[in-house]
Amino acid sequence: MKLKKLFTHLCAIALAGTISLTFTPAHGMDGDDGMPDLEELDLDPDLLIDKPSLEGSRALIGPIDAIGIGTLLGRIGLKEPLWISTKPEKGRDILYLMPSKITSIEYGGGSCNLFFNMTSKMNLTGSNLLNIDQINQSTIGALPGLPASIKNKDQIGSLLPFAKKITIQERKLGSYFQAGYAKGAFLLQFHTSLQLGERNFYLNQHDLAEIQALNTLVFGEDQSYDESNLYRIRVGMGDTRVKLGLNALNSKILQTDVGMECIIPTSRSSRKFLSAFDDTQLNDDEFIYSTAINSLLSVRDYLLTPEIGNGGHFGLGFYMESKFNLFKNLAELVTRVSFDKFFEADEQRLMVQKQSGITALSLENFNPLATPAEAQAAVIKFAKEYLIPLPYRVSTEPGGIFNGIMILNIPYKKWNFRYGYDFYFQQAEQFKHVYADQAVQPLLRTELARVGTMTQHKISSETTYRIKNFNNINLDIGFGGDTTIAAHNIGKDWTVYLKFASEF
Repeated sequence: MKLKKLFTHLCAIALAGTISLTFTPAHGMDGDDGMPDLEELDLDPDLLIDKPSLEGSRALIGPIDAIGIGTLLGRIGLKEPLWISTKPEKGRDILYLMPSKITSIEYGGGSCNLFFNMTSKMNLTGSNLLNIDQINQSTIGALPGLPASIKNKDQIGSLLPFAKKITIQERKLGSYFQAGYAKGAFLLQFHTSLQLGERNFYLNQHDLAEIQALNTLVFGEDQSYDESNLYRIRVGMGDTRVKLGLNALNSKILQTDVGMECIIPTSRSSRKFLSAFDDTQLNDDEFIYSTAINSLLSVRDYLLTPEIGNGGHFGLGFYMESKFNLFKNLAELVTRVSFDKFFEADEQRLMVQKQSGITALSLENFNPLATPAEAQAAVIKFAKEYLIPLPYRVSTEPGGIFNGIMILNIPYKKWNFRYGYDFYFQQAEQFKHVYADQAVQPLLRTELARVGTMTQHKISSETTYRIKNFNNINLDIGFGGDTTIAAHNIGKDWTVYLKFASEF
């Protein structure tokens, strides 16, 4: 499926096209919409003289540019920050994903699950990331500074609504391993995984066909685009769970194990941080534009890079697993409840600054007699508040995870048929410290970057067959899967897997 220039055109119009205001001269505007021409403004002619750039080809932003920005902002209707949310897309770690993990090995032995997990639509979408509705689509094509290669500028605004329809898909493929050792009433287990994760932007076939036709109309036929910009792939080792338990109760009707578990962030080695921007240089047209484009690419990588683990956090928790014999051993009810608390670790978040007023660069709020330094400060302030989310390193404490599973196991000769319910709840994360200047910290909109509480309800099914031909070693071979029936702040995913398990 060809997605010719999909990401670049939609996002460039939604963000970079808007940001082009910050470096486009405002001369020659006719004021038909009631806004004054720059020639009619009562400005000191000395302020209109081009100042020499400190870096050669760059043009430092002056008062005339700042007022021009305000005029153009009034035309396109940008009076609120463009970003609704800057939080990352989260999903369930594989350690909490496999539905029948507690029945893979009860005590000593090992198992391997070859799994495929798919989230057709993750929680974050274009509509809850960008505030596009405020933009006047009819004025986009009239903006100065748009590339001359655009064939039909009057149609460019028609691409904007499609940015709201963009969703994110995620696929995970890998092997989930368990190994255990039992000695008397004590047991020790290790769980880990090897994974390949992929995320991509998605539009349905109807919207894709329509946007491809518009793309050709607006940009022409002779456009080429690297489709690798639309997806990200990550390979690595997942986190590791270590369980130390005790068989506290063992009767004919009920068996119960209790214990502690530790989550070791063995996925930490595969993490990558975004490059930080030197926002002190947001004082000339070229750097603002390049920073805006880099910011767009950072948002793309921020959203599309799959999470293999939990973000590099150590965890410590407890669990209880029980098995009830039902109907005179005709069936078993298997349950597991666990709660894991995670500790602080550094992550990265994109954040914009708090809004200081309605369109800070509007004609009503900007002093036309401002000095060049004041004009540059106003533009920088506006860019940080309305347009450009910048990366910050944050000491984050993820919310604790509660996981409850209930499975009905029906044995029949060498077969086992299992049907289950899975409940997942994760508390909202907290920011303990933001690594930024003390003057900047209170200005950041941290609430837009924090991940809230997540809940998910799943049902599952698994069928296994037992082979007993390996020197008294039981080998179970089977297949299974799960699907999400309800979710909040997390995507609705499904899983299929093949299982090979041995108890000895």
